[in-house]
Amino acid sequence: MTNFINKHFRKHKCVKILYFVEGRKQEVHYVIPTGSGVRIKNHVTAFVLNDKEFFLDEKGFITYVLTYGRVEPVDPTNAENLGGLTPADLDVAIDSKVASEILQATKSSTDIQVVLFVFIGVMVLGMLALWYTTNARFDDLTETLRPITEVLN
Repeated sequence: MTNFINKHFRKHKCVKILYFVEGRKQEVHYVIPTGSGVRIKNHVTAFVLNDKEFFLDEKGFITYVLTYGRVEPVDPTNAENLGGLTPADLDVAIDSKVASEILQATKSSTDIQVVLFVFIGVMVLGMLALWYTTNARFDDLTETLRPITEVLN
């Protein structure tokens, strides 16, 4: 309940905390800091906040990323602390994976296309057969329904 109150009614006083607990679960908390620290409800540890390792989210909240193994926040904008993979390396990896998936899909898609065209052909032939059989009996059907339409009109 305090998350809701802080988020909606105390926007200018509170900070958003993205807290990663053990098991890689993420919790979002909206808390009001006391001095240079913050205590999250239902957690024993108090965390130290600073003015360097935060970012603004899409709604303008000052946001800190905290993990269960650290007291200080993690700086998500510092690439040196996050790992050795650069965005360019990631783009190359994603592009090559996408290209290989496209090539793999085009190899097996010819079988699917043949089945699809055969199915469409069977459906068209079935519709033509249905039209032919009902067209011959359509005159008989109109003669049968003529007295009913005369009574209704």
